[in-house]
Amino acid sequence: MKNIFDKNADLNVKKQNLQELIMIVLTFVVVPVVSVLITLAASDRPVSTSMSRIAWVDKQFALVVLWGFLNMGNYIYSLVLTVKKGGYTSGWKKFFIVSASIAAAIMTIGLSIPAYYSETDIKLIQMRTAHVVIAGAGLFYYVAESCILALTLIKRNKRQFMLSAGMCLFIIVGVLFSLIYVNDPTGYCFCSTVTQLFLFGACNAYMAVQYFLMSQFKIENGTAE
Repeated sequence: MKNIFDKNADLNVKKQNLQELIMIVLTFVVVPVVSVLITLAASDRPVSTSMSRIAWVDKQFALVVLWGFLNMGNYIYSLVLTVKKGGYTSGWKKFFIVSASIAAAIMTIGLSIPAYYSETDIKLIQMRTAHVVIAGAGLFYYVAESCILALTLIKRNKRQFMLSAGMCLFIIVGVLFSLIYVNDPTGYCFCSTVTQLFLFGACNAYMAVQYFLMSQFKIENGTAE
């Protein structure tokens, strides 16, 4: 995996126009609208609850699983198109796709662990802690993978790298600000639904935009294998 890009790679995407349309509609219409509608199933305002609370306390687990699958599926779909269009070598393509899929599996496992709040019940505290740690690791990996992809672009095109790094910085600042301020200080959901929707929405938008940047910026460095 020493070489990241292949100058001779086939950059053609099958049924490109159709796949681009699907990606755009999913990223900017279907997934955001469905995500917002799912938050309406909560008994509290979006800043006072989280997807975990909606799943377990509000007993809407199926809706939250749908939210997760839509967002993770949207991200991975755009990612597959992006690494194809970007001319990544086969090893790096596998790395991005497999790691994103593993993160999706980890997040699903974490979400499947009951998350009920208690200050005294040791079992409930342990399950909620495991839920937060495992599901959170899967969720935040999507930000990390977006940053990793941006870092690889320094070997592809310097201008594309700077633009992509700026977008990643925007996402990181937005997520940190949301974690600190966009929640209910009287509640116990430190990562509110608003933050979760912003995190996934920003990462999905980033990956869709990245796909089109791959066409606008040409490979300046890469192997000729």
